[in-house]
Amino acid sequence: MGWFKKKSTNSHNDIEREVPSMHIIPLNPHTKLPVVFEGESERILAAVTTDGRISFFPAESVLESKILDRIGERYPEERYSEVHTYVCVGVMLKSMKEERASFIFEVWGFWEPMQELEHLYYTLNSLGGRTVGDEYWIGVEKYLADEPVRTWINSLIEFLQQELNWKDYVDRVLHELG
Repeated sequence: MGWFKKKSTNSHNDIEREVPSMHIIPLNPHTKLPVVFEGESERILAAVTTDGRISFFPAESVLESKILDRIGERYPEERYSEVHTYVCVGVMLKSMKEERASFIFEVWGFWEPMQELEHLYYTLNSLGGRTVGDEYWIGVEKYLADEPVRTWINSLIEFLQQELNWKDYVDRVLHELG
C-alpha cells in the first residue's frame, strides 16, 4: 500500500506519475462532518493515511457542504435511510493545467455502525488546540501507528480503494479538472 503508480499519456511519451495513497477522513456520526480546525490563516482538515500517519489538508470554506452534498447524491435518504456510518476519503493532487492542488474526495456509507471510525473521528478531533510534537500529540500518533489500529486503518484503506475503484476515480477527476 502507500503509493501506487499510474501511466499517464498527457504528452507524446508515457510518464509514470505517483499518486499518494488514500487518506481516511472520518465523519462525525451525528452530523456527517469532518474534523476541521480553524487556523489563524486557513482551515485545516484532519485525516489519517497508511500505517496511522496523521495528515492535514487545507479545507476550503465550502468543504463541509460539498461532503454533505456528495453523501446525498450517493446515498439518497429515501433509499439509504439505514446507512449508519459514513467516511470520506481523499487526496490532494494537481492536474497538469491547474496552478494549485485540488482536494479529490469520495464518500462511503456502511450499513452497520462502525465504532472504529467513530473512535477515529474523536481521536483526531482531540488534537484541536494541541501543538504538533507535544506529549499528547506523540501519544495519539503512537496509538494510531500501533497494532491493532494500524492494521485496521490499512485494511480499511485497501477495502475502500477496491470498492471505490480509487485509481480510476482519481484519474477521471484529474482528467475532468484538465
